Amino acid sequence: MQAEAAVRQQWLRSERERLFKDLWAFAEAIGHLSVSGSDDFLLFSLDGRELRFDAEGRADRVSITGTGIPDHTEAFVQQDLELWVVSTPSGLGKTQQTLLFDQGLQDLMNTALALGE
Repeated sequence: MQAEAAVRQQWLRSERERLFKDLWAFAEAIGHLSVSGSDDFLLFSLDGRELRFDAEGRADRVSITGTGIPDHTEAFVQQDLELWVVSTPSGLGKTQQTLLFDQGLQDLMNTALALGE
């Protein structure tokens, strides 16, 4: 049981590393975004606006902050699908969940960096 948990934690850490690499490549592909970071965070910025991804705490979670991003927004690995999901508080203890590489990243970019305007 402990060996399974250790394997799962290692898989989650590698998924989070891959996520950060994919996000970095995405930002570079857009071209007009500034992107910086390290192993523990990734920061997109544009015209004084920011979108930040922080790898802190549990290996299956990434904290998301930035201009206009609600507190407690995060991405997590949906275990059944093995895909990253964005969870955004939507009031009264509810959350909205979207696949990160479906609609979630676009929504984050539109909100934090005003890319959709």
